[in-house]
Amino acid sequence: MSETIETKTTKTCPRCETERQLDAFYKRSVSPDGRQAICKSCDLARSRDRDDTPMRVSVEIKDMVDAYAKDQGITQREAADRLLARALFTNEEDEA
Repeated sequence: MSETIETKTTKTCPRCETERQLDAFYKRSVSPDGRQAICKSCDLARSRDRDDTPMRVSVEIKDMVDAYAKDQGITQREAADRLLARALFTNEEDEA
């Protein structure tokens, strides 16, 4: 009795719903089939869709906290806490 092991050569991407050859998917050792769930094309599109806005905003916020801390003569942590409290308080007034 010889048992035949079926080896899949294609996979369907759940994002674009296209059946593709396995080499169209990045390798991922922890996946059961050893490949990433979405195809390389969709992964690239997803990467392009990501905006760097959060990084830019966080740099702007850090600069604002640094400037406030320097102006007030306090630590960056104290400045961040005060600015956050001020933002939250202002937001509550706007909602009321």
